[in-house]
Amino acid sequence: MPVAFAFAVMLGVSILSIFWHHKRKIIEDVKHETVEMKELLPMVLEADSKLMASQIELLQNNKILQKAWLAKDRGLLLKHAMPIFKNIQLKNPVTHFYFHNLDKSCFLRIHNPLRYGDSINRFTLDHTVRNGELTSGIELGPFGTFTLRVVYPWRINGKLTGFIELGEEIDAVTTNLKNILGVELIFLIYKQYLERSKWEEGLRMMGRTGDWDQYPRFVIINQYSEGLPADLTLELKNLQVDHKEKIVKLRVSGKNYCGGFVALIDAEKQNVGDMIVLNDVEKDEASSRLSLIVQTAICAFISLLLFTFFYFYIGRLEKSIVKTNNDLKTEIEDRKHAEDELKKYQGHLQELVEQKTTNLKKSNEQLQQEITSRKKAQEELQRLNQELEQRVEKRTQELMKTREALFQKEKLAVMGQLASCVGHELRNPLAVINNACYFLKMKFQSSSDEAVEDNINIIVREIATASKIVSDILDFSRIKLPVRQDIDINQLVKETLSRCSIPENITVSTDFSHDFVSVSIDPVQVGQIFANMIDNAAQAMKKGGTLKISTRAFNGNVDIIFVDEGCGIPDDNLDQIFEPLFTSKENGIGLGLAICKNLAQANRGKVMVESTVGRGSKFTVRFFAKG
Repeated sequence: MPVAFAFAVMLGVSILSIFWHHKRKIIEDVKHETVEMKELLPMVLEADSKLMASQIELLQNNKILQKAWLAKDRGLLLKHAMPIFKNIQLKNPVTHFYFHNLDKSCFLRIHNPLRYGDSINRFTLDHTVRNGELTSGIELGPFGTFTLRVVYPWRINGKLTGFIELGEEIDAVTTNLKNILGVELIFLIYKQYLERSKWEEGLRMMGRTGDWDQYPRFVIINQYSEGLPADLTLELKNLQVDHKEKIVKLRVSGKNYCGGFVALIDAEKQNVGDMIVLNDVEKDEASSRLSLIVQTAICAFISLLLFTFFYFYIGRLEKSIVKTNNDLKTEIEDRKHAEDELKKYQGHLQELVEQKTTNLKKSNEQLQQEITSRKKAQEELQRLNQELEQRVEKRTQELMKTREALFQKEKLAVMGQLASCVGHELRNPLAVINNACYFLKMKFQSSSDEAVEDNINIIVREIATASKIVSDILDFSRIKLPVRQDIDINQLVKETLSRCSIPENITVSTDFSHDFVSVSIDPVQVGQIFANMIDNAAQAMKKGGTLKISTRAFNGNVDIIFVDEGCGIPDDNLDQIFEPLFTSKENGIGLGLAICKNLAQANRGKVMVESTVGRGSKFTVRFFAKG
């Protein structure tokens, strides 16, 4: 039964798969014919346009028509053009025939002689007027007619005198397509391109009926041969904007139809509506049903054959299984007898095994205890060894730090002693030399010897450099306690910039934040930090560049950021630049950044640095908000 059930399920799935495949093929055929219509429609329109263009070329050379046109004799022109129009209609489905003036007014409609004198505003005529060349394309008329139009410039004796236009309504154009593909066509035009009053007037003129309010977005401009069925009307009412790939299914007069949508593109390349291509799928579905019935019958016949085959085949298998089962029972009895014999020896063997197992277990426990003891001793020895190494390493690091601190203290002590001596012993002589230079400069003010004046200026600059070195040494050796005030950081930066001498090849740009919390600092000491930062940035940018100064406030902190485009600081020097007496400058003594660090710490702040060699450095001075 399970095998039969499984086989029945497989047959059912196969039948359903065949049915689905047929349904799918019908849909694919509908899509294929819709695509064919998309491809054939432009080809048919182009062929008809060329045919009408050739007919207009014959018309424009007609001497009688030329004479009547130049004379502006409407009656004579109608008399001679009407037979030509009827003759054209016998061979081709032309429905419109116009003569237009140069100002785009209609001089004569051969197909409707009573209407003339109105101004024609259509793309095809406008394009011909502008470019003086033949124009063709399908256009939507004011009365809701969708017409293929060909407009030709009428030149008589080389002079442009007017325009000739022929047209075919879309129903006439698509008649051959309907016959070739065996389809029905329904034309939908979007309401946004129509006026309701003129559309309804056009229906009355052509003896047709229609309801403007039947569908929300469009109207139907042709009469479907069977009349619109209710289910298609419901489909069209619920049609969404993105319906181009939709396939509609409906039943009309006992026949099943499937249809797709083809966009209607006018001469201005506008999508003014859709063409529904309805395919009669009744024969395909009947073929599908017949195929399904045949497949079902074949499957049922194969199932009967297989059932008969399995019935007799399984019967033989059953006899073979019964014989094998009896043989197995006999063999089981023999093995049971042998098993009883083995059980007699199993008891004695079990005792021996248990005794040996007990002895091995005791030996294993002793060995395990010994291994555990050795493992503990080894772990303890390893732990003590690691602890000893850590202690030695810690003591070594402490000794190194103590040695470095001692060396630093000795260096600072020597510097302090040196500062107290130098400050007094050098400043007075430097002041005397500076006064002497001032006297000499006044003495030689009227002299024209530029070399003397240059040398005096060199002495003055070097005196200023020496005085700054003395001031840096004194500032580093005896930093005063800060006198704190609540300060506007932005204003302090501006004041410091105004006091600094910035080379002409360096541009300073600022970006100040105004969201600051209250910060209490010593403005003199912090101004010294800022001046040192600006001076260092200027020295780093010997070839010029931009110094960017910005302020930021976040998480209760205030950052003042100095970014230069100088030579940058090597990574090996970044950890040492704040150490006293460390410098990479040719004339520096290595106290500027050390003083900045000490002054920042004295004002509850710190100095941070980031740098890339060849691209510049970024120094950040951070102060913490008062708590």
